[in-house]
Amino acid sequence: MDEKQKSFEEISKTSWAAGPTSSLTLGEKVTLGSLQRIATATESMAVNFREMQSSLDYYKTRAKRLEEENKRLQRRLSAQKGATTKAAKKGQTP
Repeated sequence: MDEKQKSFEEISKTSWAAGPTSSLTLGEKVTLGSLQRIATATESMAVNFREMQSSLDYYKTRAKRLEEENKRLQRRLSAQKGATTKAAKKGQTP
């Protein structure tokens, strides 16, 4: 892949401050190095953010499913209590 076909992301990962024949001044090298570290950190944060979003979606789905199961079990328990009370009133306690 030649220089013209590289994506901006690939080009930005090039170490511009390296190389003995560089015509950049020390200040320019420091600035470029700093910008590259900032870009790397930003890319890392984006990956972490995507992972966090995936985890959030998983836990939201899990919480919803558990809440539905909890409601189902509460209805079941209420029905059993009602049946027990009804049987007790008839004198047919199990």
